[in-house]
Amino acid sequence: MWIAVKAQRVLDGTGRPPVEHGVVLIEGERIRAVGRQADVAIPEGAQVYDCGTHTVLPGLVDAHSHASIVPGLGDQIGQLRQAPARQLLRAVRNLRTDLRSGVTTMRVVGEEHFIDIELRDAIAAGRLPGPRLRVATRPITARHGHGAALTFSDGEDQIRRHIRENVAAGCDLIKLFMTGGISSTAGGARWYAYTPAELAAAVDEAHRNQRPVAVHAHGGPGLRLCIAAGVDTIEHGKLATPDDLDAMRRRGMWLITNNAVSGHPEGIERGDGHNPVIMAKLREARAYARENFRHVLESGVRWALGTDAMHGLMWWEIAQVVAWGADPHDAILAATRRAAEAIGMGQEVGSLEPGKLADLISVDGDPLRDITCLQRVGLILQGGRRVDTLSPD
Repeated sequence: MWIAVKAQRVLDGTGRPPVEHGVVLIEGERIRAVGRQADVAIPEGAQVYDCGTHTVLPGLVDAHSHASIVPGLGDQIGQLRQAPARQLLRAVRNLRTDLRSGVTTMRVVGEEHFIDIELRDAIAAGRLPGPRLRVATRPITARHGHGAALTFSDGEDQIRRHIRENVAAGCDLIKLFMTGGISSTAGGARWYAYTPAELAAAVDEAHRNQRPVAVHAHGGPGLRLCIAAGVDTIEHGKLATPDDLDAMRRRGMWLITNNAVSGHPEGIERGDGHNPVIMAKLREARAYARENFRHVLESGVRWALGTDAMHGLMWWEIAQVVAWGADPHDAILAATRRAAEAIGMGQEVGSLEPGKLADLISVDGDPLRDITCLQRVGLILQGGRRVDTLSPD
């Protein structure tokens, strides 16, 4: 079946200027042509979606999230300790919210009970609506570290064993918690849980099994150890210095940044505002956030965006970095093409190009002039299938 999507403009995610009076031509689940309506022949009998004055752009790619967590409920580690049925029920609703907001692909960086494997496979089989998933399964975290819920990996042997178990279960990547974090009482953001030898064992085991390593690391010596160890992506990096960012740039590493969980009123503050330890760390992160992002822009490091389980708020993540100085087009690329590249899916999604999966959205307005229009999503296609008609629940 052929589908033609027309719009006032098409922002194709390649970095090129918008195509005015554009059209995206789709056959089955793949894009066949992108161009001006006057230049692209639409086959007879094609389904035509005319989005009028909307802008069409690639489906959004959330490069860092958790399927079952809702930060506004508080005690995120406690949420991960709950029974699998409770986590799955939350995850199904969360992923539906993400998809309806225009997120068609997502990387899930840590769940217990292997529920993300089940979710990924159910979505791929068409049994469940949600973004196309890349999943890490159980995170590698020390017993006394941030992210420690049900599975603990202490010592080189246990780290290797759990990575092998994750690989056997079908994970797409390995997630490791190195430094402390904001949403738990374990350590500060510059404290780190693993020794250099343990970290090296994790990277060796993951890479030997052809899995990239995504590491939760905010700053300090723990972040620098991760850079030296050759991990693939640094998650958060809230306290990264210009020297840290320059080292990441020279090694070709990705920084996956997010701000809604710490800056949006529905995030950590709503859920854990009563916890003085968490709130102290949250205030530190907020105080440095704008300056940190300025350093990111100045460094030239490769960066992409994620929501860290702030479901439905990918548009807010994009708008926040624009408010802090990012070019609107560059910010959109960080949530489309660059995010897809960062999570290893750049050949399939992230831009509107012939041969790629037909993941696209329309938004009411011109996001290069008004970035907040990204919250006004109209049409959503995922693999050529219309999904914006989904009910909220």
